[in-house]
Amino acid sequence: DIAGAKLRDRNSLQKAVDSVRRNKIGLQGFVETAFHGTERPVGMRLINELELFANVVNVKSIPGVKSRYGNIDFTIIREQTEDAFSGLEHETIPGVVENLKIITRQQSLKIAQFAFNYAQRNNLDKVTAVHKANIMKLADGLFLQCCREVAELYPSIEFNDMIVDNACMQMVSNPYQFKVLVVPNLYGSILSNLGAGLIGGAGFVPGYSIGRDYVLYEQGARHSFGQVAGKDIANPTGFIISSVEMLRHMNLHSYADAIYNGLMDVIKSKKALMDPIAVGTKLL
Repeated sequence: DIAGAKLRDRNSLQKAVDSVRRNKIGLQGFVETAFHGTERPVGMRLINELELFANVVNVKSIPGVKSRYGNIDFTIIREQTEDAFSGLEHETIPGVVENLKIITRQQSLKIAQFAFNYAQRNNLDKVTAVHKANIMKLADGLFLQCCREVAELYPSIEFNDMIVDNACMQMVSNPYQFKVLVVPNLYGSILSNLGAGLIGGAGFVPGYSIGRDYVLYEQGARHSFGQVAGKDIANPTGFIISSVEMLRHMNLHSYADAIYNGLMDVIKSKKALMDPIAVGTKLL
């Protein structure tokens, strides 16, 4: 338990890390981070401690959930150990703050390789790299170059790239063109939430963070939903689906199927009222 008052307790965080290292797997809820202060977010500390370099978010329509589009199914693969999330900020002089955007060849190649492997394993025939190399020619230019190098190793998979501004517009106007998107950290955070909005909201998207040795299952859109605490309207759908995927990863398919089928039955039966815009699900 690293929530609430225990957020600043290093021992609580270490217990969570030790548990994942011992079991090789975990299920985590998002812990809210204060806007002020110098403390690094708990999620970032877990990612760094466990070297979970890839975040995988499956944006997939759920039958029975009213949304702007139907039959959406694409995956966002986000490098999550560097970029502007590196936590390297300082005030140069009063009133002037620098946030360092870190992009390395090692991590860019690693996430590109992961994305193409993911596409190959799941019989997906297209990978799109999202970047801003027209402006950040060195940083995003390096990321894009690494994606292009890896793409040459997978001739059977179509590869294209898209500037992040255009990718946002394309995602809301024609999301069906995407199969797998590979993105740096900050753009991945934005696009994951944008994708969640297309299928009904942040409460509907599952995800996981993975490294060489460990995997953490979690909601795909990282919101603590603190504003709905105690109101009986929190939407657990994405978290439940993440739990199902964790059970499948552990080869506990019968349990996973039972939970998933039960969830789908509840949604289809209209026993829960889904707000297609907000986060809430009010059980009747």
